[in-house]
Amino acid sequence: MERGRPLSERLKMRAEDLEPDKATATIFKIIEARCVIAEQRLRGLSWAALTRLLEEEGVNLSEGTLRNYARMIGIAEAALRAKGNPDPTDKEIHAALYAPGNAGRAAPSRMRPLPQKPLPSAPAHFGAQQSTPTRPDLSPPPARSSVNRNPDRDL
Repeated sequence: MERGRPLSERLKMRAEDLEPDKATATIFKIIEARCVIAEQRLRGLSWAALTRLLEEEGVNLSEGTLRNYARMIGIAEAALRAKGNPDPTDKEIHAALYAPGNAGRAAPSRMRPLPQKPLPSAPAHFGAQQSTPTRPDLSPPPARSSVNRNPDRDL
């Protein structure tokens, strides 16, 4: 190595030959393979077949997880394109998945809030009698013994 080069360049050159300590995250592997996955789905391959193909390449995940990742990646990629990025990179898509403000849309670690029911409006005539719909019994079922007993069997 030349001593005339800056330290940053020398370190970068040496680091390129090293293997990373941390394995690539599964979601990033799916982002990298998203085009192939989409092509094969259009060709007619099932999620199960794609899962088996990925498993043979060392990427282990369930069909449902693959389907969800593909959906989330598609949403993130579409959002980036809508913002004016016609060809987002894998890193940009990965960053968009975890960007704040994507709560419930694409981030795998966030849950979508439940839709809220509108509150009933106040009756026009407060003193008027209204028929209230009957509600099913909301009491919990009777408790069962934790020990399974068979009266025909002697203990």
